[in-house]
Amino acid sequence: MKNSVDIIIGKADNPIKKYELCFNIKSLARMERAIGKSITSLFAAGPRGLVQQLDINVTAAALQNGIVNDNDKAVEIEQTYDIIQEFCDNGGTLDRLNAKIITAINETGLFIPGVKEKPPEVMYEKKK
Repeated sequence: MKNSVDIIIGKADNPIKKYELCFNIKSLARMERAIGKSITSLFAAGPRGLVQQLDINVTAAALQNGIVNDNDKAVEIEQTYDIIQEFCDNGGTLDRLNAKIITAINETGLFIPGVKEKPPEVMYEKKK
């Protein structure tokens, strides 16, 4: 199962722009080619090492390949730099943006042991 993460530029209650970030095998493979290393190697360094490796180029590659669009093609790299700049210009930080990227990668379920299942839907009955 894969879940998307929203990147909101501006305030959550009044966004200027909103992007949906969602990774799959194809988009992660493209990202790995763009940064020249495996996604696993980024996470292998632990939380501190991961943060150190998330430079602007990794952030841009993640956005380029993780932003959902209609044709399953990567976003142009120049556009990703504009998105990063706009996110930061409107109160965001590079660390916050990278946190969303990490969350979106984790949401693939590919790097967490076990099968990721949707929790069962809870049904409530009305009392009479």
